[in-house]
Amino acid sequence: MKLFFCSLLMCFISFNSYAADSTWLICKNIIHGNPHNELVPVLSIFEHRNGTSGRKTEITLIYGSHLLTANLKNADEGKIHLKSPLRKDDSFKGSIKINYTENSVQLRGDYITYPDSTHKYYDFDITCEAIN
Repeated sequence: MKLFFCSLLMCFISFNSYAADSTWLICKNIIHGNPHNELVPVLSIFEHRNGTSGRKTEITLIYGSHLLTANLKNADEGKIHLKSPLRKDDSFKGSIKINYTENSVQLRGDYITYPDSTHKYYDFDITCEAIN
């Protein structure tokens, strides 16, 4: 009987450990023609299991020489505040909506740059590719 329960437990553990339940998207906004040499944002979105319960989405925004990060918990959309681990005054405050079915992201909000604290509103619809 012990052997039966141990075998059953091992089956659940092995199925759980091999579950393909994470998604990694790499996203780049293409500005066709780019007449003003505008910066093109790149997003890395990694959605995965958060410990034993819940989901976590790690978001990294690379914009020129700026790197901003944030996390979403148990959500694919909502308010977001991306912050720079390198420059305390760099940030992006706004909203994000991630569509895993269409591999796309909507990112809208104010980008505040260091060192002059310039505010600029951005409205990005970004196409992504899933990395397996």
